[in-house]
Amino acid sequence: MNFRNILLFFLGLSLILETTFFSFPLVVIFSLFLFILFPSVGILITIFIAGLFLDNVKAGMLGGTPLFLFLYFLFLTVYQKVFNFKDSLTVILFIFLATVVYAYIFTYSVNIFSYVLFFALLIFPIRYFKNFFSFS
Repeated sequence: MNFRNILLFFLGLSLILETTFFSFPLVVIFSLFLFILFPSVGILITIFIAGLFLDNVKAGMLGGTPLFLFLYFLFLTVYQKVFNFKDSLTVILFIFLATVVYAYIFTYSVNIFSYVLFFALLIFPIRYFKNFFSFS
């Protein structure tokens, strides 16, 4: 089982957890990681379907999550071509900002401490498994 399939599994698991137990944008976090690590059309279609399912179950604006993610993907692609960032801390900062903006727009609880704590804890596994994360 390769790393891409593991992240796809966590995307599905986060979809289930976010729609049933948590009010934390886990789908957005895993979608951004998937797109940054594996930018392909198949990943975009998977993220689009997961976003539509999330909007449908949460009774939100249908298509709002995929639209937000695709606009952020466009921003990341342009930024990546201009500045060519490869540091994992920069990627985590971009995903943190996207998550906070998404939580504010789509009326999640915006407790900034919980977001900072989550992303601070996320730094350690990414630093430990840095051979899997080839940000290009």
